[in-house]
Amino acid sequence: MDESTNRAEELYRRLGERLVEDSSLRDALTDDQAQRLLDWALAQVREAVEQVQGKAAPGVTAEESAAAEAEEEMAEAEESAMEGSAPSSEWAPSSEEAQFSEWEAEESITEEEAQPTEGTQPTEGTQPSEQEAESLVESRFEAVRRVMKQANKMVEELPQATSARSRDYMLQFFDALCEVDARAVQVNDMMDLEKMALNREKLGQDAIFERLMAIIRQEDEEE
Repeated sequence: MDESTNRAEELYRRLGERLVEDSSLRDALTDDQAQRLLDWALAQVREAVEQVQGKAAPGVTAEESAAAEAEEEMAEAEESAMEGSAPSSEWAPSSEEAQFSEWEAEESITEEEAQPTEGTQPTEGTQPSEQEAESLVESRFEAVRRVMKQANKMVEELPQATSARSRDYMLQFFDALCEVDARAVQVNDMMDLEKMALNREKLGQDAIFERLMAIIRQEDEEE
């Protein structure tokens, strides 16, 4: 494995352990239900890690930074030595010619800045640093964790919840799903949640869990 792969695997392992060890995310579920929800969560974390793997710009080590500074200082010293050895008879422009040359140089620089050079990437297209890439994974991890927590709470409390409370559960669950992957959330998901909230007193915990998993894993359900 290369260094990038090792970092990705370590990040996945660390986040996966946090999900596995947090029993409060599934203590209202049966063993089978808890495992199904955990499997989905781990798959989401794995996907997030793989999406940023290899995209992060490698960090510059202290040795690389010191070597670059040394090369720059050597180049400056050589340039100074060359300037100092220039013959005194070398032609020098008049003050007017020098001023005109400065104006031309400034105008040229301005035009170049106005039009980006070929191959220049915009800020949005730059590679994220390792810290930024890990932060993206952490954000998705937290959204996945909220989905698990909310699903667990809804299975346990929804049948006895008030109308206002059930709607809060529904909105928090839906918002967390959108944070995990807004592209996978369907318009009908909100309608399904509303129907479940209306029928909450008639539904058992198993039925609520199955309906939540149908929404969470809608792509798998469609298959």
